[in-house]
Amino acid sequence: GAVIAQRSGIATACDFRSGDLAAGGTGAPLVPLFNRMLAKAMDKPIAFQNIGGIGNVCYIGESGELIAFDTGPGNMIADALAREASGGGLSYDRDGELGRRGSPLPALLDRWRSHPFLLKPPPKSTGREEFGQGFYRDELYLPVLEARRRGDANAILDLVRSAEDYCALSIADAYGRFLPRLPRRAIISGGGARNPLIMEALRRALPDVEILDADQAGLSIDYMEALAFGLFGLLRILGLPNTEPRATGAYRAACAGALYLP
Repeated sequence: GAVIAQRSGIATACDFRSGDLAAGGTGAPLVPLFNRMLAKAMDKPIAFQNIGGIGNVCYIGESGELIAFDTGPGNMIADALAREASGGGLSYDRDGELGRRGSPLPALLDRWRSHPFLLKPPPKSTGREEFGQGFYRDELYLPVLEARRRGDANAILDLVRSAEDYCALSIADAYGRFLPRLPRRAIISGGGARNPLIMEALRRALPDVEILDADQAGLSIDYMEALAFGLFGLLRILGLPNTEPRATGAYRAACAGALYLP
């Protein structure tokens, strides 16, 4: 932050998590405060769903109640399989082109949907420790190896498609299990919002929820966090609270962030 302030000549706020930690919170997630502010002008209940490597939701109810937690895998599993399917040429399934050539595997999806993390009630968070290399080793290594031995490229594409369906199903399962009621609308951001297969699977799994990507909602698929932290920086400069205790577990909202002036 100090370097950016000096080189740009612009006041710079950074290190927001420390302020929440000092107030007894976990330092994350921070974006739900931004979601809560956005939701003031929207019909509720509403869900803001990010699909990056991991999926996470922020739910705001009709009376303003807020629930935020990781829903499970986002693109992480499909990304690893896209690398396998392309011989390392692709780092993700661009526009769902690989998955579109495969078919979901129902027995595999049924097993994956019983993953312990998905059944654990919030508050909860996850990452590569549960859906990264360990998941690949336990669930995908042997099927990929067998497909390679047989020279069956379609079998790997079936796994890509299953991983994309798994992302959507894990989100739908989380909403059904842990939200007080289904949202009227879910606004999807992150790379998963650009995968039409994930979006289609979400709409099938949540037929009573309006599924919009963040661009369609007048926000930004790619820059929701940038918008949020820009707001948090402004609030820091103004000396106003910029954390959400209901999302982080802190005992109060903090005016968080180190502020560096040029």
